Amino acid sequence: MLEQLKEFAEYGPDWDGYGARVISPLALAAAAEFLQDEALAGIAPVYQGLVEPRHGGGLRLAWATTDPEAEDDAYVEITIDPEGVLNWLGVKGTETEEMQLSGAEAVARTVQALKNP
Repeated sequence: MLEQLKEFAEYGPDWDGYGARVISPLALAAAAEFLQDEALAGIAPVYQGLVEPRHGGGLRLAWATTDPEAEDDAYVEITIDPEGVLNWLGVKGTETEEMQLSGAEAVARTVQALKNP
């Protein structure tokens, strides 16, 4: 995922052909700091992560289960706006939580939601 951030840093204006903004250096820095946290090693291997640029200059990080038979299915999404603010969304079963968090808080909640049982 960190390699993808390097690619996104090279995106120019209108990178999507629909007028997208350049990916913000603040969003890139917040994502890199988040992804380099060693605590993320606690995420269960059944969860596949992705990172993608957003039209407005931010980023989206997400983890979803790769096992449709998983008993404890969960989903986490973190959107990072161009100012580097993290918005965290977690879905586990029928429960959904959404909040604005610091990087350390977002890491802790992500690992808690996606940890090995």
